[in-house]
Amino acid sequence: MGLLRQHEIRASQQVAQQQSTQSLGRIQEYSSTPPQQSQRSAQATNMFITRILDECGLEIKMADEENMNNNDELHLELKVDQGILAKRLSQRLRSSSNTTNNNATTTAAAALPPISLKQFESELISFFSNDSIFRSSLLPTSSTDDVSPLRSQQQDSLMRILLCVDELQMFLAKYLLKRLVRFDNKGGDRVVVQNLPLSMIRLILQTFHYLPIGKLTNAKELLYFYLDVIDLVMNNDVRCQMISLVTDIFCDDYLQMNIVTKLEEKLDSTNIDVIKQVLSTLTTIQIDESIERRIREKIIPMIMTGILDVKVECFNYLFETSTKINMFETILLFRDVATVSGRR
Repeated sequence: MGLLRQHEIRASQQVAQQQSTQSLGRIQEYSSTPPQQSQRSAQATNMFITRILDECGLEIKMADEENMNNNDELHLELKVDQGILAKRLSQRLRSSSNTTNNNATTTAAAALPPISLKQFESELISFFSNDSIFRSSLLPTSSTDDVSPLRSQQQDSLMRILLCVDELQMFLAKYLLKRLVRFDNKGGDRVVVQNLPLSMIRLILQTFHYLPIGKLTNAKELLYFYLDVIDLVMNNDVRCQMISLVTDIFCDDYLQMNIVTKLEEKLDSTNIDVIKQVLSTLTTIQIDESIERRIREKIIPMIMTGILDVKVECFNYLFETSTKINMFETILLFRDVATVSGRR
């Protein structure tokens, strides 16, 4: 048995080392700065994207590429409702892979030529490689006087609107999360816009709030990608913020059990702040009885050993989730811990 145990320990160490190596590789990949475009190539990209967006209803007023400073703020103005912009762009991207005419296509969109999805994605990433453009795309857009008065003067950010285009959502969401890791691990998160200090990471996360998951998006794959990115983030506050937002971003009922399963794994973390935030988030989710029992069995030893300073959060979870059947067990545990603490 001793030899078998040694093999088990060695195997678990190898798995942990492999996972650590994979995580380090992903951190380096996500944190690496993309190669710089030539001036002519950047100008061609900017002209391509601005022309497409202008045709769909968004005007981007930008300085000459030669004189553009990465601290400059661009002006993005919607000439139509943001929903119309997203619909027009979606129809043009969709029609590029569908040669048959769609009777449901609007006259306005039908007059516009299709766009290659792969080309648009590639040009979009090059477009956002400019810090000023990327930063401006995360800020609210303004509206012209022609837009319906039911809309406020400010509409969603360009990035949020693009995320609501089914054909772009999965690709763009992963791109944004990789950019988040880059900001976290390399600094440069804080910027000043109109004399106001802003956090790029916070702006990125706000873009995901209550995001309607598109029909073409594999929601479970995107959820797992989001949760894996949390492990690559170095800043504790950002980690906890991402955990707290997971149910706001992935709010569909069919994803809740997947969220619980992945969050349960994070209870094995040695990071106290992460454990506290995971417990807080789990209290907001309706959990299956068998899974709830498993989580209780995981956190009760944390209370009894007192190794991690998470007793308050553990008891809060236990009392919040206790049923008539196990409430008495929770009360007894609380009394025992209080008695031991009193003796000390």
